[in-house]
Amino acid sequence: MARRGMTTVARSSHATVVSPAMVHAMIDYVLGQRYGSRDGVLGIRGRLAGEDRLITEHRGRPVEVSYAESALAAREVLLGWRPDRWSVLVTDRGEDDLGAGVLAHLIGQRLRSPDPWQAVRQRFGAVAVDVRLTSIPAQQGIAQGLLELMPAQGWPAAPAGMLTRDHAFGSVARTVLGLDASALDLVSVLGWTTRADATRGLGELREAGGDALADAIVDWIADAAGEAAPAVRRLFRDGRPGDLVPLGLVVGFLHAETRHRHEAEVAVARLSGHLGGIGDGAVEQAMRLIGPQAETVTATLLTDDRTRPDADRTIAAADGLIRVAGAEGLAERSDLLRTGLQRRLHRLADGLRAPVAAAEEIEHAWQAVLGHVLARVDPRLPVFQASVRLARWLQVVESSDTSVNDTLAALSRRQADTDGWVDAAVNDAAGGVDDPALGTVLEGLLGLVRAVRDRHDLEFAQSLANGVRDEEGAEDGYLEHDGSRVYLLEHVLPEVVFPLARTELVLLLVLDGLSTGVATEVFTDLLDNPTAVWAERLDDGSPRRAAALAVLPSVTEVSRTSLLSGELVAGPQDRETRGYEELTRAHGLTGSPLFHKRDLEVARLGHSLADRVRHAIDDPGTRLVSAVLNTIDDALDRSDPAGTHWSVDAVKHLRPLLDRAREAGRTVVIASDHGHVVERRLGQQRAHPGSSTTRYRNAEEPVHADEVMIEGSRVLSADHRAVLAVSERLRYGPMKAGYHGGAAPAEVVIPVLIMVPIERAQDPGVRLAPSQQPAWWSEPVGAAHAPQSTGSPNVDPPTLFDDELADSSPLPRPDWVTRLLHSSAYRAQKQVVGRLAITDEQVSRVLTRLLTAPQHRLASQQCALVLEVAPARLPGALEQIRKLLNIEGYAVIAREPATGAVILDLELAVEQFGVTL
Repeated sequence: MARRGMTTVARSSHATVVSPAMVHAMIDYVLGQRYGSRDGVLGIRGRLAGEDRLITEHRGRPVEVSYAESALAAREVLLGWRPDRWSVLVTDRGEDDLGAGVLAHLIGQRLRSPDPWQAVRQRFGAVAVDVRLTSIPAQQGIAQGLLELMPAQGWPAAPAGMLTRDHAFGSVARTVLGLDASALDLVSVLGWTTRADATRGLGELREAGGDALADAIVDWIADAAGEAAPAVRRLFRDGRPGDLVPLGLVVGFLHAETRHRHEAEVAVARLSGHLGGIGDGAVEQAMRLIGPQAETVTATLLTDDRTRPDADRTIAAADGLIRVAGAEGLAERSDLLRTGLQRRLHRLADGLRAPVAAAEEIEHAWQAVLGHVLARVDPRLPVFQASVRLARWLQVVESSDTSVNDTLAALSRRQADTDGWVDAAVNDAAGGVDDPALGTVLEGLLGLVRAVRDRHDLEFAQSLANGVRDEEGAEDGYLEHDGSRVYLLEHVLPEVVFPLARTELVLLLVLDGLSTGVATEVFTDLLDNPTAVWAERLDDGSPRRAAALAVLPSVTEVSRTSLLSGELVAGPQDRETRGYEELTRAHGLTGSPLFHKRDLEVARLGHSLADRVRHAIDDPGTRLVSAVLNTIDDALDRSDPAGTHWSVDAVKHLRPLLDRAREAGRTVVIASDHGHVVERRLGQQRAHPGSSTTRYRNAEEPVHADEVMIEGSRVLSADHRAVLAVSERLRYGPMKAGYHGGAAPAEVVIPVLIMVPIERAQDPGVRLAPSQQPAWWSEPVGAAHAPQSTGSPNVDPPTLFDDELADSSPLPRPDWVTRLLHSSAYRAQKQVVGRLAITDEQVSRVLTRLLTAPQHRLASQQCALVLEVAPARLPGALEQIRKLLNIEGYAVIAREPATGAVILDLELAVEQFGVTL
């Protein structure tokens, strides 16, 4: 709309102000009476707001509106009449003053008195208006505002012809504020206020629709908020709707504080300015009522990526109010405020300063952290989760028998079964946090871990030197500890891969540089998720995942060539290709292709795999297909292996190869040629004459404490001797992101994973592997179920912070699970369901763990450990438990779709089984 002002004249203060919206409404009205612009000038009794002329447009036709303060001025307007446009005369003179000559040229030969409510009825297609609209003291301003705010498509028609307050204001709220008024209540109002455009929308309503309409709609919204109306009305009228939820969070939280009542009341008093300073406390009382609903709204916003920014902004504002109130100390009890999470992390850090002595304090503090709503989305959580895991590991080390089984088999299994997980946790924790105090604690913890790992590395290196010298495992091709095998690398294909390939289709994937630490991440992503399509199987006779020992020095041209050739041999890629061909031919697998990086990169545009690779995997006549993937080894030169989140998708070509193998029904074996250590900027370069490598050198004296001299047939140097670096902080060449070639177990011990498509998990002869996680990875030391254990888990004791972080809900009695399993409802459900493989003892264990878990929630690997089932069989076990506990389909036990976590609805369990807490 364009306006053009001319001379300003005096106007009667009693005449109705004629706005452009009113002009449009009156044009529509006369059009409805079959008049048109050719029928004369539209005369309106009233005044313009400060201007004597304006130009607008109505349905594509120009409209010229002019004010006339006298009959003479009116005649001048009539002289400018043109039939191709609307001419509108606005005057506060009476018809007698204008005279019959002027009236004769007006449409209908008269002045029309503007009736805003008549125009509003017309705009809403109504025949009547609710008295609750017309009885408001500023009702004329409300009508004017409704006309001014009408959207281009018009207002929605009033139901049954009656324009109610809800329909009129709801239409404005929906159009101008974006507030859905179909089910307006306190929760929907609070949700709207968290939007980034809420304050702007309220300001636009007041500016374009006028104060009368804005105040009326604010009152209408406040009425929908029930007893919280005083707070809603005050903050909306102050133009601060965005403060409503933050204030509700803080005041509601402080009001609920009972242990430190005085401090909480003082904190609320400090917020009086933000609450409007009402002496009678009406707003403060309303805020207390808003508190629980504000928590619900904010927590809901956090669950959706689209609304999470609104939640973050709201929580940040609430944290600012906590600081204004000086209530940071009380905020530790809050499950929603970021200040509360920060305080809980510092409490956890206090325990991590003494990870062994403060084991109980660490677990209770960690439970409190996990109980915070923001914990799941806080980027620091993985860092502290890794730190808690490292603290548990240190506790296990401290409590273990001080005597060390120093056999090479035992120490190799230590790396494969435990220390590889430690390496993964160190990588997660080493990234740190942007908080100097917390960072200092993490640094100290990692120092303690490094000291133990250094000892383990030296023990392993010495045992490796002895084993190589004595040719341990050479006769059988493997070492063995507690029934679990450690293959010599050159025997992996003959002893593991080829026996499988003789009876089923196999895909061998060699992930160059895959360490036991990185393997924990990649394999967990592959096997432990709600949509996993692979199941890990065991090698014949082994109770755990197999491992292998690299050839020395643990570099690609030595270890990978030996792996693929099936013998101790060094050489470049063409040598390993020739060796692979000879080896497969010798074992009756002629024609088994081996694909390297270049072969995998020649896929056509739009295809994830090269045609040759895809056809080979699909061909049922090709028993064995092998491929080498270089992503991890390449990262040691050019990337950040420690900072990378290693997943299936992070390893180039891995997912399409696996997808193709599953379609073809192939068993997959994943192995490596060597592992690696990570550069953490803590080490030193010790240059050595004649050595350009990073982790090994010629066998010359002296040999330092952080090195080891190894000699034997498995050392593929000219004289079968070499000095290898042991400490991960030692290198002989230039700095890189990571290294291999030394004698650290992270370089020498490599994983060997066998898996089948989930559809074949029940095939005869397939033994599924148990969870490979060490118990401390997911449970406090002494509380977890290790695979194949028979005892029941301990119930967590009351939290250390019962005084500070007491939960308002009662804790279950220790015998609650027992009473549930003996309840009539449970017995009846067992009769309905019939015979199941799951036992009451397993149901008892999982319920006991869920009761004491944060938010009654267990990760899938934890649940598999508690139930003592293979991860691939967890869905079936949970389905049987759900049949027992989910009476009539009500989800007492549920599984979170996104993460696969198992969740107990405790309130529903109490209701369904009639077993009180």
